[in-house]
Order: sequence, then structure tokens, then C-alpha cells
Amino acid sequence: MFLLDTDILSLLQQGHALILQNVNRHPIADISVSVISIQEQMQGFQAALSRAHDRRQLASAYDMLVTRLLPIWSRFPTRSFTESAIARFEDFRSLRLNVGSMDLRIAAIAIENNSIVVTRNRRDFDRIPGVVSEDWCV
Repeated sequence: MFLLDTDILSLLQQGHALILQNVNRHPIADISVSVISIQEQMQGFQAALSRAHDRRQLASAYDMLVTRLLPIWSRFPTRSFTESAIARFEDFRSLRLNVGSMDLRIAAIAIENNSIVVTRNRRDFDRIPGVVSEDWCV
């Protein structure tokens, strides 16, 4: 089982060749996204809406949601931030690992779902006890 980190999800949405190749090597049922990655991308969408100053920019922001974000989100199962994942996240945070909160949340979801985190950010994810990560960009 694989859990796509937000950076990998974004590259997939942009059609990154190596990411597409690696995704296509696995059954779709073996790949998932976290609700945290969706949250991060929604924040990016909201920021694009806030920056829109004319019709073209506004239309472009909504087009990004419809053509890039939603199709990929719906392609894979979404893993939630369950109470057990929240407890694990809180444990990670208490370790003061110098890893961002969103990455700690994604890591907690991955562990709770026995998944490998697919990310370019192995430096941070490899600091988190129990997390297994892979980089599909290499």
C-alpha cells in the first residue's frame, strides 16, 4: 500500500512522467491519498481564488479545481485523519522531530494504514519513527 504525499500528488496532477510511470505500475487500489494532502491542495486553491483579480484569473482557479485537482482526488481512495492517527500525530509532535505538522499528520495516517509514504521529502519523513518512504521521482 502506498500513500501519496502532497508533493507527489501535485506532480501527478501536472503529468510528471516518472510519477505517472510509477503509479501505472501498481493497482489503483494499492495507492491512496490522505485527507491532509487534499486539505493542503484546497488551501492552495483558496489562495488562488484570493489572488484572482479578474475573470480570467478566477476562471483559471476554478479550472484548476475541475481539471487537475478533483480528477486525481477521485481516482484514489482517501485516508482519513482518524482518532488513532491523531493520537499517533500527537506522539510524533511530542518527540520534537523538527518535521512540519502536516508531514507528521500524513506520516501518522500512513502508519495507521500500513502504507509507504511516496514523497520527494524523504529527509523529513525518514526522521519519523516507523515511517517507510519511497521517492518515485528517481
